[in-house]
Amino acid sequence: MTKEQIYLGHHSITLIKRMVDAKKRKDGISCVVLAMSVCEAFINDMQQWYQFAVNSWPKPEPEKKEKTLFKNTFKFICGLPLTGHERDIANVLIENEKTKKSTTEKYVILSKFLTGNGNIAGTSQFQQLKLLTTVRNEIVHSKGTNLKIYTDEQGQEKQPTENQYPSFLKMLFKNEILELPKYGDSWFYLLDTDTFCDWVVKTVTDVVYNTIELLPKEPSTTQHFYDSFFVYSKKKEINT
Repeated sequence: MTKEQIYLGHHSITLIKRMVDAKKRKDGISCVVLAMSVCEAFINDMQQWYQFAVNSWPKPEPEKKEKTLFKNTFKFICGLPLTGHERDIANVLIENEKTKKSTTEKYVILSKFLTGNGNIAGTSQFQQLKLLTTVRNEIVHSKGTNLKIYTDEQGQEKQPTENQYPSFLKMLFKNEILELPKYGDSWFYLLDTDTFCDWVVKTVTDVVYNTIELLPKEPSTTQHFYDSFFVYSKKKEINT
């Protein structure tokens, strides 16, 4: 007789590893795209976990979690009790998915619910995520641009100014995350630095891990999600 088992894979963990690899290579474009994929995958991993718990509870199965042969995958054992607060978290996540909220909106709405802070969208954490999202969108949906080059009286090329680059980069220049090049070039090449890649990874890990830390730790279903996201213990490694 065939026995069905259901496994919930944390895709965000695999993507985090790819993001860190891109950071080490100083590959700014890949780092940005993968970072935003991490954000989207993590919130979707969480939503799937709670959705499955809601759909499958209650069932008389032992309360345990089993590691499997599949990398980054954990067996979800049915029958874990859901508290009222956990069901509310599940409803927030499920509603965000149904109404097709953006990735940033999903994090903001969930964080508002977990903290009660109605102004959380204006915090530095989410402002940085918003900026990173803009950079990602400008890369993925890149449009043709004109690059103006200026020369002095001797015909030597002048160093470009911030005004010669897209306006959404100004905050990155101001905070010294990006540096002006000696000669004019596509802004894509400005991203291939340790400083920029460090900012990308920190922005994403701050959002992901702060969300984990806001979750209740005692109810068993949430605790299992918290524990199974084992890369949590490696936060310092990711940011170094």
